[in-house]
Amino acid sequence: MKGTIYILIGMSKRLQVILDDKEMRDVQRIAKRQQMTVSEWVRQALRAAQRQVPLTDSNKKLGVVRAAARHDFPTGDVDQMLRDSLNQQEKISPQSLLAELRQRGLRTPKELVTIVRKDRDGREGH
Repeated sequence: MKGTIYILIGMSKRLQVILDDKEMRDVQRIAKRQQMTVSEWVRQALRAAQRQVPLTDSNKKLGVVRAAARHDFPTGDVDQMLRDSLNQQEKISPQSLLAELRQRGLRTPKELVTIVRKDRDGREGH
């Protein structure tokens, strides 16, 4: 027995839209002008309309923004904060730094890189 087997991948759904005669003629004319079938023109028109509608509720977005605005964050002049942070850092000479590294048992540059990365990653997580 011979037959045809159809396998549908990515199932599609059929949509029936009822248009009056004038609307249908207009859609047919536009689709023909753009050298596509009516079905393809309608699919593209629906996709374009879908892109115009936000996927999330605008009230939800607005609520998130308002909640963030209620939080109290440190503020100040950026230049002044940078100057303050630089002034608070302890000045260390190269000789003192080398002595401290030896005291900690560092012998290779790779060990230093490991410590610096651990310190950096600890600060980024906060």
